[in-house]
Amino acid sequence: MASPAAPARLWPRALAFALLAGWMVWGPVWKQLLRRRSPAAFEWQMFSRLGKNVCSVRYVRRAPGGAEETLDRFALLGHADRAAAPLDVRRLKSVDDAAALGAKLCRKLEGRPDVRLYARCGGGDGGWREAAAGETNLCARRPKREGAAPKPDEATPRPDEGAPKPDDAAPKHEEGP
Repeated sequence: MASPAAPARLWPRALAFALLAGWMVWGPVWKQLLRRRSPAAFEWQMFSRLGKNVCSVRYVRRAPGGAEETLDRFALLGHADRAAAPLDVRRLKSVDDAAALGAKLCRKLEGRPDVRLYARCGGGDGGWREAAAGETNLCARRPKREGAAPKPDEATPRPDEGAPKPDDAAPKHEEGP
């Protein structure tokens, strides 16, 4: 059973909780709604440390007329839903990761699709920054880089194939008795 002095000890705790909760709520209200800053007001920032390595992406297939259809990357890659997909498909950390996943989507689609990437990533300034606005077709064939070595033809033997090995080339001498 509670002693008669228990309610007398409860009100200081309730008052401390109410003051702390009020301070936590008032800080963002002070900054966001009233557009004021104060060292006493709690400031909240969306991306300060941990949220920088995350991107929100959307892949679309663009029709020749310009109409866009949103692609479900999880279904195209054979996953039932987002939760069933591996981490590298669910959580994209950069535009390069998103473009690499877009290349996998291109291989899953038939024909010569026009797949575009729209992405925004967490920035150091506390918000989202646009990283890709669908300006390039991820499935377009890339021109070969100048100076890149051509891939060797498998039908052509290498220069060293069929050549005598050092042990084969040297005459063998038998030592006599």
